[in-house]
Amino acid sequence: MEVYRRSEAQLELVGTLLSQDSLTSPILPGFAMSMEKVFV
Repeated sequence: MEVYRRSEAQLELVGTLLSQDSLTSPILPGFAMSMEKVFV
């Protein structure tokens, strides 16, 4: 999964997640979702 974040008026690629990675968010402190739950 590719993760993009908005930087002013453009989207910027900030990472590529694999099934063993976790998705986190700078605006949701403590949030983490395992990509294994997304890619069954």
